[in-house]
Amino acid sequence: MGFNLEMPDEAEIASMPSGLSGAWQGYLAGEPEPDLTACDGAMALLLRACLARDRGAHSEAVAHGLAALEVSPDHMMLRRNMAALLATTGRRDLAEDLLTATVDEAPLDPETWLSRADFLARHDDLEAALADLRRALLADPNYPPALRGQARILRRLGRRREARLVEQKLQHLTGQTPQERTIAKTG
Repeated sequence: MGFNLEMPDEAEIASMPSGLSGAWQGYLAGEPEPDLTACDGAMALLLRACLARDRGAHSEAVAHGLAALEVSPDHMMLRRNMAALLATTGRRDLAEDLLTATVDEAPLDPETWLSRADFLARHDDLEAALADLRRALLADPNYPPALRGQARILRRLGRRREARLVEQKLQHLTGQTPQERTIAKTG
């Protein structure tokens, strides 16, 4: 089961040293192996983890992810990515422990709740995933990814009326119907 890794945003990439910034831009543009010879630090290690994961070298990806966490243990995106890497390599127990510690330390970060909800939903713990999405929405009541996840899980649970209410809120926030969002996503 594959989990998506979270990528740094444009502002974060722009704040990186030029060699690392260029390597991330190359990676995100689809270059197979950006030059990382002069790059170090947690974000360089995360990029190495992404590249190793893309090659199917999961043990190497986890090693780079763990090294990134050693450099920057409080970086929430790195922690969420490490949990995704662990889950990809079959270490569900460690992934769940890391996500739980992360939400305990950052209870106001909706992305962290969303990451754990995604993890729980992928392991069919839908009620717990729904509870985490509610916590993400307590942190940010208008967070579209949490609303989308909530609607999906409610549908999986057969709670269609509740799902429609969430979808209506999402439509009001984004101005798009679920069908329009699907079309926009699939392009």
